[in-house]
Amino acid sequence: MGKKREARKGLENVFFSRTEPEAGAALEPGTEDKTKDKSVSRGIAMRQSEWDALAAIAEANGISRNALIRYALVHFVAEYEAGGAKIEFEDVRQLKLP
Repeated sequence: MGKKREARKGLENVFFSRTEPEAGAALEPGTEDKTKDKSVSRGIAMRQSEWDALAAIAEANGISRNALIRYALVHFVAEYEAGGAKIEFEDVRQLKLP
């Protein structure tokens, strides 16, 4: 076995180990739904100034932008579902193409 392959083999436990609980494993109370929810990666488009603001907030709090965005989304969804967050729409005229 080559040196690169040997090195990768040692990293398999770090990068490719299971992060989900084994079937039938005891779960902490209140975590049942969270363990069934897999994380998915999605790209979003935003203005550079918005991205910079998120980066500054994340850095000031010692967390990643990803953690901050997830935190913000979880709190927005909870507030929305509780009836506290309202989404405002602005009418924009668009051409109807033939």
